[in-house]
Amino acid sequence: MLQIRPYQQRWIDDDARFKLAVKSARIGYSFATAFEAVMDCLGHPNTTWTVLSASKAQSEEFIEQGVRPILEAMQEFCTVTSEDFVDALGKAEDVLVTRASFPN
Repeated sequence: MLQIRPYQQRWIDDDARFKLAVKSARIGYSFATAFEAVMDCLGHPNTTWTVLSASKAQSEEFIEQGVRPILEAMQEFCTVTSEDFVDALGKAEDVLVTRASFPN
């Protein structure tokens, strides 16, 4: 069972396009953001969330310790893929795009 703390629930319930928090590290805001993103994507087909992190490791952690456990707890599934970032200027060095795609 997922346990959401009151401050996480307030974060999830805030429907602002941009959010700002003054907080300590590793207290659950990324998990709350992952929960909000998963619920929004499952509830609204073709919804896209973009989450930017300071490093590749932090981005991977968001998926592996945020999105994936939430889906497992909900007994839902998604496909996670990673690929190099490529745009009109070509491949960007050390930039990786990881996507979690839901059935809807």
